Amino acid sequence: MACPFGVPKYQWDRTVPIVQKCIMCPDRIANGQAPACASVCPTGATTFGDRDQLIGEARARLAAAPKNYVPRIYGLEEVGGTSVLILSGVPFASLGLRTEWSVRRE
Repeated sequence: MACPFGVPKYQWDRTVPIVQKCIMCPDRIANGQAPACASVCPTGATTFGDRDQLIGEARARLAAAPKNYVPRIYGLEEVGGTSVLILSGVPFASLGLRTEWSVRRE
């Protein structure tokens, strides 16, 4: 219940609710593959890899098409930095993402 991102998801609408969250396809990761979501994403919007490489990719996408995105990488600094990075064409708060506890790294 304390997760700032609302994960895991509690299925209170079910007769027998379960707690559910992404487990990152451990069988695929163990075999050197990306999680299924990243493997099948037709646009390349969902990617998987080393955080530093993903930050570089996010910065490159922002530089290549600045009018398509909010000029910020969500997850870069939030709660000290997260393992999930998000680019968006709409404000992050409108996606339900919290922004009030961003922590700046010096």
